[in-house]
Amino acid sequence: MTDFSVEQQVLVFFVIFFIGFFAGVFFDLLRAIKKVFQLGSKILFLVDILFSLLITVIVFQVLLQLHWGEIRVYVFISFFCGIILYYFFASYWFYRVFHKFFNKCLNIIIKILLIWKDLQNKSRNIISRTIVFLKSVLGKGKQHGGKDR
Repeated sequence: MTDFSVEQQVLVFFVIFFIGFFAGVFFDLLRAIKKVFQLGSKILFLVDILFSLLITVIVFQVLLQLHWGEIRVYVFISFFCGIILYYFFASYWFYRVFHKFFNKCLNIIIKILLIWKDLQNKSRNIISRTIVFLKSVLGKGKQHGGKDR
């Protein structure tokens, strides 16, 4: 077991604390995405697993870089303190901002798709009218039996 200086342990405490805080931010980001886009249960399961794995990898990479991979009780305490502090003081606001942002994004996507659909319908109408016109014009020339006079 390696002895670490108090300064290094305090640094690890605060870095892991902020990772816990930002894990809460990303959790609310995913929660807003799930709510607005109404993802299926299989996709939700996959996203939750990937989120958990990502946070785990980040924490252990930081511990490897700063603390030689040693896990001590204060690492868990600092991580959960970051999450709890975020939950009580910032979660409500971050979630509202994310929810409004993704709601606006969804509305923009829907408007773009509706405009695209309308343009396709208009172009089909123009093409079909042009074909009908050309048939009527070309059809009048063949009504004489196709013989030139």
